[in-house]
Amino acid sequence: MLLELFYEIDNFCKAFLRSWKKFQITNGLAKRIKPGSLCLSEIMTIVMHFHFSGFRTFKDYYLKHVCQNLKREFPELVNYTRFVELMSGWRYCQKLCSEFILKKASSQKLIGQSFGFFDAQ
Repeated sequence: MLLELFYEIDNFCKAFLRSWKKFQITNGLAKRIKPGSLCLSEIMTIVMHFHFSGFRTFKDYYLKHVCQNLKREFPELVNYTRFVELMSGWRYCQKLCSEFILKKASSQKLIGQSFGFFDAQ
């Protein structure tokens, strides 16, 4: 399930980022674009996978499942604090997750699934 989820999210993010970059307003100065250790689609995949995991809090899910069992799938994995910082750096990450869910819910089997919320700790 994780690979299929990543594939769908990665395609969604690629299309979104292409469109988003076209409409960005610049001040004319060249900016260095330094990629983070995890890309947006990896961050979104981890967040979305949490909703299917059965864990009650995102912190437990990340520390007890992602960090212990998914290191091979996410070789650039960061610690929990850094992951939360990366998520907040992508301010629209939660909105994108919601849009992805709505897009897929209308065409696939996401309707009827229950989703939890991750904590802010």
